[in-house]
Amino acid sequence: MATDVERVQDWRAAKLKAGYQLTSVWFKQEDKRYLEDLARARHQSLSDCLLDGLRALPAIPRKGKAPVLLSEDQLDALLDRKLAERTGQAAGEAAPTAGPTMPLCKNGLHPKPYPGECRGCRKDRKKRSKDNRKAKQAGAGVMRTLESTAPPDLADEAEQAWSQGRPV
Repeated sequence: MATDVERVQDWRAAKLKAGYQLTSVWFKQEDKRYLEDLARARHQSLSDCLLDGLRALPAIPRKGKAPVLLSEDQLDALLDRKLAERTGQAAGEAAPTAGPTMPLCKNGLHPKPYPGECRGCRKDRKKRSKDNRKAKQAGAGVMRTLESTAPPDLADEAEQAWSQGRPV
């Protein structure tokens, strides 16, 4: 004789074979009681009652925008159309590639079909600018530059000349 566990496993296997999928739904206690009462009044199982409610849901007018479900093909077409609107290309046209007439960025890495600089060049320029500002703040005077590059005896002479106002 089959045990309870074996019977449940057989029942689940039969449901899977019939095309059903397990879906768990959590309700508050009063909501579950309402669903049970509704299913009992309609002479339905809980799943049939839920399905009837879900199928009737699109017919109920909603406030605001309803979510639109798109397939991957529809989503790709929508993205292509929106991208074409922003870039000024015809829909379905390929993105620009670097050719003999299309300019490249300063580094020669990216095609530049738009005015301005590419992100890589902009990042490099900002880094150079930041490094230059740091260098200016760290060594603002000529004296510091001379001290760091000149031998010690020449640095002393340069310091004396600087303090007396003579050219170095």
